[in-house]
Amino acid sequence: MFSMRIFFISLFFSSTVYAQQQVKGKVTDGSTGTPLTGCSIFISGSSLGTVSGADGSFVLSGIPRGKHELIVSFIGYQTYIRVIQDGQLPLEINVSLQVKARELELVLAEPYSEDNWDQWGQVFIDNFLGTMPQADRCRMLNTKAIRFRYYKKSKRLKAFADEPILVENDLLGYRISFQLEEFELNFTLGTTYYLGYSLFEEIGGKGNKAMARKEENRRKAYQGSVMHFMRALYSNQLSTEGFEIRRVQRNPNTEKQRVKEVYRKAMNQMKDEKGVIVLGPGISTPGIDADSAVYYRKVMLQPDQLDTYSDWKLSADSLIIARDTALLEFQFPDYVEVTYLKALEENEYLMDQHLSRKRDYRRSMVTLFGGSSIVVNRFGNYYNPQDFVTYGYWAWNEKMANALPIDYLP
Repeated sequence: MFSMRIFFISLFFSSTVYAQQQVKGKVTDGSTGTPLTGCSIFISGSSLGTVSGADGSFVLSGIPRGKHELIVSFIGYQTYIRVIQDGQLPLEINVSLQVKARELELVLAEPYSEDNWDQWGQVFIDNFLGTMPQADRCRMLNTKAIRFRYYKKSKRLKAFADEPILVENDLLGYRISFQLEEFELNFTLGTTYYLGYSLFEEIGGKGNKAMARKEENRRKAYQGSVMHFMRALYSNQLSTEGFEIRRVQRNPNTEKQRVKEVYRKAMNQMKDEKGVIVLGPGISTPGIDADSAVYYRKVMLQPDQLDTYSDWKLSADSLIIARDTALLEFQFPDYVEVTYLKALEENEYLMDQHLSRKRDYRRSMVTLFGGSSIVVNRFGNYYNPQDFVTYGYWAWNEKMANALPIDYLP
C-alpha cells in the first residue's frame, strides 16, 4: 500500500435545490447522428443523475445552485464533460459523443505488457478501494472491463476501463458508477493517482434500523475525512470540528545522502573487471570499519527527508488568501500536518504502514503541487484536486470504500 495519494474530486457543488434548475437535451453519435439510448447524464460526485430515452433525449432537473461538472457517458464513447453554473440554467444542449479510440501513449514510447485481472487485480483493489476493513464490504461488479498496462522500465502500472466501474458498498449503502479516466501507480515514487467521475445511488434496506446503520457508517466515514476538513476550513471551524494544523519544514537528510555515497564507492571497489560485485570472505565492506558500519546502518534506516514541526497551530484565516460569498481560496508553502483529534488511527493502519507503536490521533501530511492554490466551497468540494497531495493517514483512508457523495450531509 502506498503512502501518498493524489485526490480526485469533481468541481464545485451547492446543495440548495431549485426545481427550475435543469439541463435538457439530446445525445447522438458524433459520426452518424443516430440517437443514443441509455446514456448516463449526471452531476459528478453526486447522487443526481438520469439516462437518455429512446430518442436520445434527457432532462436533468433539480440541479443545485453553484458550479458543477455535467457528465455524459456511454460505453465505447469518449466522456463528455461540461462545466455548468447558475447563470446558464435552465440550459438546453445537444451532445455528440465520439467513439473512443484505443489508448495511445502521447509521450515517449516505452515498451509495456498488456496484462489482465489475474496479474494486477488485487493491486488495483488495494489502491482503488483501499486496504481498510471497510473495503471488505465493497464489491466490484465488472472487473473484466478493467485492463492493465505495466511499464517495466519506469515501473508504472496503468489501468483502463471500457465502461464505468460499478462498485457496491454494502456498509455505506451506495452503488457507485465510476467513469475511470486515468489511473497510474508508480512503484518507484510510491504514488497512486486516479481521476474519474462518480454517480452515487442508494441501495440496501429502507427500514428505520437499516437506515440508521447506514447513517452511522456514513458518519464514521465522514468524520476526519478530506470532505470534513474542507467544510471546516470553509466555515472557519477547524478547532471546533477537531482539526489541528501545523506547518512543517521538510529538508533532505544530507547525512543519509553522504552515507549512500560512501556505500556506493565501497561497492565499486568490490567489482571485478566485468563490473560484477564479488563478495569476499566475511561480511565486511572495503574501506568501512566495523564501528562505522554500525553507525551507517542506523543512518540508512532514517527517512530520506527530515521534518521540522512548528510549535504554533495555524488558523483557517492564516491559510485563506481570498473569499467571496460562495468560495474561498487557500494556499500554504511547503507542507502542513493535519491532525484529527476526535478519533484514533485503526490498528489496520499501523499494520499496513509497518508502524510499531500505539494508536495515536489521525495525522496526515499535505502539500500543494507546484505551490498552487486550492478553491473550495462550503460543501467541501475543491479544485484543482490533483494539486492537493497527501501522505499518511489520508493517503491510506481516502479511497473509494469510504467515498461519500458531495451532497452528503451528516
